Amino acid sequence: MRLLKQQMDKLTDQQVPWVLTDAVGRIKSVNTPFVDMCGYQLEEIIGMKPKEFLHGPMTEQDRRDELSSYLWNRLPVSTSITNYRKNQESYRVHLTIFPIKVEPEYEPLFFAVEFELEENQSRLPSAKRELLFSVTRELSDKISQ
Repeated sequence: MRLLKQQMDKLTDQQVPWVLTDAVGRIKSVNTPFVDMCGYQLEEIIGMKPKEFLHGPMTEQDRRDELSSYLWNRLPVSTSITNYRKNQESYRVHLTIFPIKVEPEYEPLFFAVEFELEENQSRLPSAKRELLFSVTRELSDKISQ
């Protein structure tokens, strides 16, 4: 758990939003950049699944299905999707979700790293990709397969 905490702190220091959920996708924790991005406070969303408050009319069904399939099978996934802020404004986000095995006897947690995309941006800028690869490398022995 210490390694995960270090990566969470590293991402927060660099203003990168993240979400930590339990094995069925209920939010356990988020950081301040996530709160700033979507407008919800942790107290409002703890115990909820992100799809319950972030998805809306323009959220792509094929991306929702893709996320569900990967998470159901406890596989890492990386994709872009349209989400909604608390004020109902839509925004594009690139997210990468890792199933993290914290303790051998427990179900894995899910750790999502999110980057808001600029309008008409289809991929992450190289600096953000490098940061994501760095986090992935650091957590590679904890990623549950």
